[in-house]
Amino acid sequence: MQLNGNQIVNFPYGNDIKKELKSKFDVIDEIHEFIVEIDDFPIEVAIDLCFSGRSLHAEYLFCITEEGEKFTLFDCYVMPMQYPTKQIKVIWNKWLLGYHVTNLNKNNIHRGDYLINLKKKDWNSNILDQNNCYVVLDGTVTITIGDRTYGSKNDLIEIAIETKEPSNISAYEKVLLRLLEIYFLQMGFFPKVEKRKYKTARGEEFFFQEDFAAYGKTTKANIRLEYALDLQKDVNLVSVYDNWWKLREIEVVTFNLYAYTTSEKNPVREVPIATCIQCLEGYFRRHHSEEMYKFSKSGKESICKEILEIIKKSSKINDICGEEEINIDDLSKSVNGLLGHINERSLKEILKYSIQRDIMANSIFQYEQKTKGIDNVLLFDKFINKATGHRNWLSHLMETKKRFNGDEIELANKKLKLLFRITLMIDIGLQVTKDSLDRTVNGIDQWYKGHELK
Repeated sequence: MQLNGNQIVNFPYGNDIKKELKSKFDVIDEIHEFIVEIDDFPIEVAIDLCFSGRSLHAEYLFCITEEGEKFTLFDCYVMPMQYPTKQIKVIWNKWLLGYHVTNLNKNNIHRGDYLINLKKKDWNSNILDQNNCYVVLDGTVTITIGDRTYGSKNDLIEIAIETKEPSNISAYEKVLLRLLEIYFLQMGFFPKVEKRKYKTARGEEFFFQEDFAAYGKTTKANIRLEYALDLQKDVNLVSVYDNWWKLREIEVVTFNLYAYTTSEKNPVREVPIATCIQCLEGYFRRHHSEEMYKFSKSGKESICKEILEIIKKSSKINDICGEEEINIDDLSKSVNGLLGHINERSLKEILKYSIQRDIMANSIFQYEQKTKGIDNVLLFDKFINKATGHRNWLSHLMETKKRFNGDEIELANKKLKLLFRITLMIDIGLQVTKDSLDRTVNGIDQWYKGHELK
């Protein structure tokens, strides 16, 4: 989108002086900078800025188009192009159309309307059924899926959000972001927010333009999960949304890291795989902590206490400490630290649990669980062993044969990304159809026709 600017009401002239500036300029979404013509910019300010390499910062600039429409630019930097100054460059971060406001989050929003670009894809998505209304978050938020239009390149859908009580823009964008994350899990990419229109509690309407939230740049093709998955007909979006909201309140770093490492363009191809394995491990240790224990916490405490008592009472251990000049208390602390994880599952056990706990996750590795390599070892055991070694690769410098390498990286990347994705979907109740999951897995397993997991 492009605006033809004609006036800046509060242009900074330095020394806290602001004046009206009339000059033609174009504001274009993709460029984020423009040049204005100026005749009376203070000489001393221009000299200071030009020779110091600094710029004037303006939290907001009130602008007006040639047609007299208001818009606001936020987080702007103003710098002279030369001395004497006839032109000034303005760099801006985000903009709002139809309204002059100093602080966006001080405005109470009553409704948000969004146009979402789903890209042109051949898949069925009952989670995006149009003309459906969902009341989520204990009745405080209403999400309405509106009309859907198809073009030669785009697949657009309208989404409206209303809150029971007026909220600020950040609250509205968080509601939408959580919905986009659910779409990401189902469709395999982040939909792009094309347009945003807000209505204030006073009935004022305005448009907001900028890269959306944390995932503004992830709408590009390099952030993807390869495959779209169809959902079962009885999926309850209200329950799914509420479950995802609760999960994301405590699940922040792991999911964000996973989402940003779904690119295959990393110059070190092994890194996204190691990161994905760590994300999976961290997720289960936190969100399935009870299942990760081999025995009770009280049992662990009793065992640790007994072992430490044995160390202190053992004359032989005390003699060795005396000979080696080891402080017995320091030894006890060291042993106590080593005992900290005695009742927790190992990474290998976590990987097996994550796969075998649910029929959807298990189906990802059906081929490996029934097929042996030329050395008569199950491919499943090979995959788990390599995944374990791959996570330890950077810190332990594992041998090549103990981690994924070469052509195996392609297989491991797709299998592990799909496993973590399905894990999240299972935990929030986003059930996919068997046919679409089998189709996805069969596509990945074509790798075995020309390669061998060594």
